[in-house]
Amino acid sequence: MKTKENKQVFDHNNVWKTLMKVSFPIVIMQVMFSLFTVVDSLMVSHYVKYSNGTTGSAVIGLAVTPIYIAYVFMTLAIVGNSLNYTKLIAKGKYDEARHSASQGYAFSIMMGLIAGILLASTAYPYMRWVGTSGDEKLTGEQIWDGTLYIIIFSVSLLFPEDFFISTLRTEGKGGASILFPVISIAFNTFFNWLFMGVFNYGIWSASLALLISIFVSTVGSHIYAIYLRRKGKVQLEISFRSMIKTDWKLIKTLSSYGIVAVARSFAFSLNSWLIAVLISPFGNDWRSWLTALSTTFNLFAQVAYGIHLGASTLITYWYNADKKKATKDVIRQSLYATVGVQIIMISIMCGIAPYILRAYNVPNEEVFRNAIYIVSISLLFSSINGFPPFMYSSFKDVKSAMIHISIWIALILTFQLSFYFGFNAVDPNNHLFYIMSLPIGLASSVLVNTPLFINKYKSI
Repeated sequence: MKTKENKQVFDHNNVWKTLMKVSFPIVIMQVMFSLFTVVDSLMVSHYVKYSNGTTGSAVIGLAVTPIYIAYVFMTLAIVGNSLNYTKLIAKGKYDEARHSASQGYAFSIMMGLIAGILLASTAYPYMRWVGTSGDEKLTGEQIWDGTLYIIIFSVSLLFPEDFFISTLRTEGKGGASILFPVISIAFNTFFNWLFMGVFNYGIWSASLALLISIFVSTVGSHIYAIYLRRKGKVQLEISFRSMIKTDWKLIKTLSSYGIVAVARSFAFSLNSWLIAVLISPFGNDWRSWLTALSTTFNLFAQVAYGIHLGASTLITYWYNADKKKATKDVIRQSLYATVGVQIIMISIMCGIAPYILRAYNVPNEEVFRNAIYIVSISLLFSSINGFPPFMYSSFKDVKSAMIHISIWIALILTFQLSFYFGFNAVDPNNHLFYIMSLPIGLASSVLVNTPLFINKYKSI
């Protein structure tokens, strides 16, 4: 028997309305989460000054990049639990769902610990490598500041902030997706201002502010989940006794659901990391441009990503509830929404390009504006590329997902490396040649992967 909340929220008779109702809180949540890096980057750009005359924006863009890769580890447990929990709730297996949530929570912490150790141990070698490439090298002060930022952030991976938020969402409690990110970003903004604006601390303090806000949000969302369970409004309940004894069979199931999301996130993170490594030798202005690009692009991409997460929840739920028509409808309408939203996002990003550069202390020159215009086109192809893996993971079709993502990664590497070493060898001063590889590589991936997606859609 379905819970009352799921009957009300997951109405298959009006797919578009249900998709928007489920996705809207997730979009707000994702935008709020991405505002962490926006707030950090903006405050660092304006408050942190170094002895060589550069601002913190030349450093933080490089420091944030490996963090995206580390967070991929968390995705395995959080997304895996969310999809498996949704499936069990759809089938009315509430005891199994609670056991899955308990194991998923322990799994999230374990993956956070592994990711944190790897991130902290490689922080200094990474910053020294990317910071000393090219003619304009970062100073020792800047390298250590970026290193401390990464190390402090690694501690925050022990607190899976969006675990309870994503799990409650599967039971129709989308309000948590708005409430706790808002609280978290408020704490983050305040402590960023306090540490850098008042006490004049370095970039590392932005990561400390982030750690405090994530801890508050994680504890708050857990308390809220306990409250809802005691009121009988959700099935979610974490048993610490169940957490201690690892159910390896269940962990394998969660991993099978989450592995596709991990591969998808890895593709995005690899792209970001490759851009950072290849752009760093261009100099400090381009490093600052990278900070502006990565934070703004990530912010604008979250709208489509939120729609994909909402669609993934509905696809998993309806597919396991044997609502095949609703399943196909939500896939089709999610793609329509993705294309429409990203066209709007591209228009906005192009329109505010000069203001983005000004906010991050990047020279408002034509070359930097054109670079943003070119990259903004990638928003559309990146979002279209990102949706099929969500669909495949909802069906536990790991093979199709891995084929899609492998093609995606292969084309990204092929175009970026060939453009970088090819065009830059011809004209080393025209960096826009390399920037053009981003939308071209992503568009090629969409084109090559479309037949696989269509075949899967028809087979539902």
